[in-house]
Order: sequence, then C-alpha cells, then structure tokens
Amino acid sequence: MDSESFGLRACGRHLSALHAEIAHDYESMDWPTFATEIERFQRLRKDFEDVNLIHILRSRNGGRRR
Repeated sequence: MDSESFGLRACGRHLSALHAEIAHDYESMDWPTFATEIERFQRLRKDFEDVNLIHILRSRNGGRRR
C-alpha cells in the first residue's frame, strides 16, 4: 500500500484495502445521472440572468444532526 497525506496536518497514513478499493471504484465510475442533471441545469441557466450552484452544508440548511 502506498503512503499518502490526509487531513489538514497532512499526517502520513497508509491506505487500507477498503480505501484503495473505494478509490479504484470511484475513479472508474460512470456518472450518467449526474451528467443529465448538469445538462438540465445548463439549459435552465440560459433562462435566468444570474444563476449559481452552491453547496450548502446540512447544518446550515436546517438539516438534522446525526
């Protein structure tokens, strides 16, 4: 396993077998549903002057805490 840096302090940690498998699966994933959503967003965007897509944290959007 390769050693990589994680977190704000860049602590050296080793990837577990699970991390390596998830990274491999994530890189090889096809995102057809998300691509469709982006296309729809881009079409709708043309109808409005000022459009932004932002990520709002659940904690700041009235979401439940886990």
